[in-house]
Amino acid sequence: MKKRISSYLLATAACLILILTVPVFAPVVRAIGNWVASGNDIFYTGGNVGIGLTDPGYLLEGNNGTSGGFAIDQGILGGDATLEFLTEDVNGDQTTRLMIRGANDYADLEMYGGPYGSEVNGFLFDGATGFTGLGRFTGTASGSTTPLGRVHIKEGGSPALTFEDEDALTNQKLFRIGITSGALNFHSLYDSGAWQKTPMRLYYNGDVCIGNC
Repeated sequence: MKKRISSYLLATAACLILILTVPVFAPVVRAIGNWVASGNDIFYTGGNVGIGLTDPGYLLEGNNGTSGGFAIDQGILGGDATLEFLTEDVNGDQTTRLMIRGANDYADLEMYGGPYGSEVNGFLFDGATGFTGLGRFTGTASGSTTPLGRVHIKEGGSPALTFEDEDALTNQKLFRIGITSGALNFHSLYDSGAWQKTPMRLYYNGDVCIGNC
């Protein structure tokens, strides 16, 4: 009996010694073309990635060969710490349409329209305040560059907000509230969107017109 126990203990000790002395190897790193595999990860640091094309010019660019392509990149309109989504304009140039600005704890979200090189900001969500701007805030030459309220509409000429009740009678569906020449106007519109009447107008100096203004 003692002999069996001794043999068992010797075998157990040998197994422990073997386990403790086996070296722990780092994950094998091997190249697959331009890609590098490391454990469960795969990465590529040598350039851009293309889907449906052989010469991508952006971090990720795709094109199905029959219609305009798209791309994901950084630093096109914003700084390096941005995430930008691009689509082709009519000339085939990839143009920023949606951008998320980073490098801070409260990222801004911006949307753009227009051709490459002449993009115009039309939407801005300010991450720091939670305010939303409709109109040109980023890249503007005058006025505020960030929204000043929960919803801030900014436009040169006649900024306005339009309401529509699709269940109302003909030519009674549309109303618009807008600013023109220092006055806040309440308009009724035809179904076509054309001006019909101005039932109320509030001037910057406090004067009020009620009726057919």
